[in-house]
Amino acid sequence: MNQQVGKVISQSVAKSEKISKVDTIIIKLSAGKPILVPDYAKFTFEEASGASKELPVLAKQVYSDTVPYGDFIGQSVAAGTQYFIKDTIPDITATYSLGRVYMKDLSGQTEGDLQSAFHNDYTSKGANITYQIQYINSSETKGTVVAQSVLNEFVPLTFTVAIGISTGNE
Repeated sequence: MNQQVGKVISQSVAKSEKISKVDTIIIKLSAGKPILVPDYAKFTFEEASGASKELPVLAKQVYSDTVPYGDFIGQSVAAGTQYFIKDTIPDITATYSLGRVYMKDLSGQTEGDLQSAFHNDYTSKGANITYQIQYINSSETKGTVVAQSVLNEFVPLTFTVAIGISTGNE
């Protein structure tokens, strides 16, 4: 039944039937065609944002130790949930995996770059990767990353890496 919003679907008293002033008439109005929340597991991360034109969808990617890269993790509103035009439709988040956390080589970055690098590359994507600074006598420019305890390898979702920062004193 594809009714327009507000169109009469049915009424409790037939057309032309006489009623008294105290009788109650029940009229059912159409809420329109429902908007269905899709099953985002059927879409890739790239396809998710355009899967429904009527719904506000945010597709995001987070790290996972157990879900392989690109696979679907979950959605904030269950697939098949119905909304109508009159409803307040919540933002829907569809989450996909970035796979395991890979600790990249930070050599050459400055100490000042580390906060944003760790936030943008790890924390904002669901990993609890932190760092501890150690100052190292080095001829490299003061404040430059010259060493790290782990680089170019996978690490757990919660991990602390030691970062060596040049003092420029050698």
